Amino acid sequence: MSRSTRFLSGVGVGYLNQAVVMLLGLWLTPLYLRHAGAHDYGLWLSGMQLVGYLLLLDTGITMLLPREVAFALGRSGGRTDTGEIARLLGQLGRIVLWQTPLVGLAALILWTLLPPHWSALKSPLAVVFAVFTALYPLRLLNASLFGLQEMAFQGWLQISSWIVNAAVSVAGLLAGWGLLALTAGWLAGHLVTSLGCLWRVASRYPHLIPRSLPELPRTDLKRFLSQGLWISVAQVAQLFLAGTDLLIIGGVLGPEAAVAYSCTAKLVSVLSNQPQILMQSAAPAMCELRAAGETARLRAATSGLALAMMSLAGLVACVVLAGNELFVRIWVGPGNFGGRLLESLLGAAMMFRLWNVVHVYTLFCHGMERRVSVTTLMDGAVTVASMYLFTRWVGLAGGPLGSLAGVCLVSLPRNARLLARVTGVPYRANFTGLGAWLWRFALCAAGAWLAHSWAAGSHPLAQAALAAAVCAVYAALLAPLFLKGPLAAYTVPRVNAVWARLTGRPPIPYAS
Repeated sequence: MSRSTRFLSGVGVGYLNQAVVMLLGLWLTPLYLRHAGAHDYGLWLSGMQLVGYLLLLDTGITMLLPREVAFALGRSGGRTDTGEIARLLGQLGRIVLWQTPLVGLAALILWTLLPPHWSALKSPLAVVFAVFTALYPLRLLNASLFGLQEMAFQGWLQISSWIVNAAVSVAGLLAGWGLLALTAGWLAGHLVTSLGCLWRVASRYPHLIPRSLPELPRTDLKRFLSQGLWISVAQVAQLFLAGTDLLIIGGVLGPEAAVAYSCTAKLVSVLSNQPQILMQSAAPAMCELRAAGETARLRAATSGLALAMMSLAGLVACVVLAGNELFVRIWVGPGNFGGRLLESLLGAAMMFRLWNVVHVYTLFCHGMERRVSVTTLMDGAVTVASMYLFTRWVGLAGGPLGSLAGVCLVSLPRNARLLARVTGVPYRANFTGLGAWLWRFALCAAGAWLAHSWAAGSHPLAQAALAAAVCAVYAALLAPLFLKGPLAAYTVPRVNAVWARLTGRPPIPYAS
């Protein structure tokens, strides 16, 4: 199976996984609140946040492994039986086994420090912490499968895990188990993921499982820990970028303002995950190309991914500009809509942040995690400070204005200069075709804004139809860009195959 086929399969299953997660979330949340109660369900959500903090103790090793596996694939011409990946898994396995007792100790400390009013969560969280610690080393297998570009399998496995989790939780809640039902659901889903990865590696890549753990020279240990530590720094920095806007707005303007901000930003936050799936799924293949020395193909892949990602981001922005107010009004009522200015600035901040994501993933594939982490930390500091000041000056709009200040003043300029340096070509040469996309997006974004203003106050169905029309025009304008230039190598063969299957006629001679 070619790299592009693996990538497209992974992206398709990834979007299906996102759809399943959203639908299950919409269905399960009211059920959980009804059968577990708001108090116990709130305790459960808070307790699961503690598990997320335990993940920071791996010092970035499981984030580093996919890239290292992809590098090994590139050096070996795509072969997995050279022994390099097995040695890599064994060496990193030593580090993870050293970390496991520390994870268990940290979990025990967190458990003993639970506040008294969390007493109902003590028993469920003890089970969660114990299972998480016991299965902690198996996280390496999940990371290695990602580096082997098994994204389609991982997507189906994640879907299965969500479904099993939901089924067990619902059955337990209906049986009156309360928090233990949610614990049983989490346990079942976690076992599906961990054991599924173990089965996949053992059945398809048995030669990657080392018979014994190889020696870990001090130089390799220092390199792994140094690179992984910088990845951890980037993860911590990301908390500044993604987890402070509501805190600042709630602290400065009050909780009611935080609710309006959160509701107005909900559609942006949910839909902005979709473009990122493209870069996440393509990262291992890009690392493989880089390790194989195929710089021309890597540059073409980067251009194609950037165009595809920003095209999808532009569609999200058009949806937000044309239909976000209608969505908020139907979902939680018009009183929780923060206004057109806030909506527009949220869309702009999303576009610039996603453009920076293209740089971050590309630089990570070139081994620039230290520089990226330092830049992200600086961006986070500027974002938090700017967000606080702007919120005091202009209100709700200060949230996205602070984000725009951080990404435009820090991340994009620094990452752009670094990308031009590591690739050895002018900056624009890394991204072809974006100029043709930009004017199309600007035209449709302006149309979405005007269409919403014109349809304001009309029937909701009329507003929804107008928003759909704007998105259809955007898709029609972008269609030619997907059949020529950097994306043609991926789209034209598949369009031709579908055309020949449907009509029985020769392929359409699209220009590439």
